[in-house]
Amino acid sequence: RDFFGRIVRGQKRVNMSLSTGTRTIQVKALPEKNKPSNFEGAIGQFTFTVTNNKKVLKANESAKVEVKISGKGNLKLISLPKIETPKGLEQYEPEHKDGTRSSGLSGYIKDTYTIVPQYRGKYKIPSLSFSYFDPKIEQYKTITSNPIIIDVPNGKMPVEEKEIVNSNK
Repeated sequence: RDFFGRIVRGQKRVNMSLSTGTRTIQVKALPEKNKPSNFEGAIGQFTFTVTNNKKVLKANESAKVEVKISGKGNLKLISLPKIETPKGLEQYEPEHKDGTRSSGLSGYIKDTYTIVPQYRGKYKIPSLSFSYFDPKIEQYKTITSNPIIIDVPNGKMPVEEKEIVNSNK
């Protein structure tokens, strides 16, 4: 039948079996030398960022912290590092976004956390690290973010701080 489904005259159907020659692929093992302890299998060329949208908040006001890996490589197989928040800083489940294209070999992946301070004070979210193997230069690379400081100048005092102030009277 042709493209429009009409019967085409003068052709005959032939069953054939086709095969290609065998190919052998040699896969190199990743080097053990200088392998970072936090390496989890990421291979490619990447950038890693940890950013927040607000540095100064009021108690019970929300901010967003974004953990993002972008570049070329095995993005679909990468697990993003998780942030750890100090006591008094509430953290919600992250919103995950996958912006990969070309079968997951380029683009970005990111987690966006919503954080809410309960009390006044300065809160430090520790730095995060991401390690990967760069096949172009055949070396491991580690990118470490800066810690994030959230300043909450107004709001309730934490219970522990109230107890310290009251016991000094």
